Amino acid sequence: MVTRDISLLARTGVLFWDVDTKSLSGNKSSTDGTDWYLSVGAAYHFTEQLAVDWQFSRYALENKDNDKLDIDTVTLGLTYSF
Repeated sequence: MVTRDISLLARTGVLFWDVDTKSLSGNKSSTDGTDWYLSVGAAYHFTEQLAVDWQFSRYALENKDNDKLDIDTVTLGLTYSF
């Protein structure tokens, strides 16, 4: 915890993904991959049991043809511990 009420978090992991697409003209394609992701965030603890947290995640995807796509997400959550 940074303070009694605020804590920081960091997370990393592996993402296994698979995408199938079909264009309006009927052409189909498929690609997949295995890539890393990274998340950082913070939480504010109202009580020992109740907290609100904010998290930013980046998924850096690259397929077999070396096409790259970055996906960024921001989440807001509520945690109740019992």
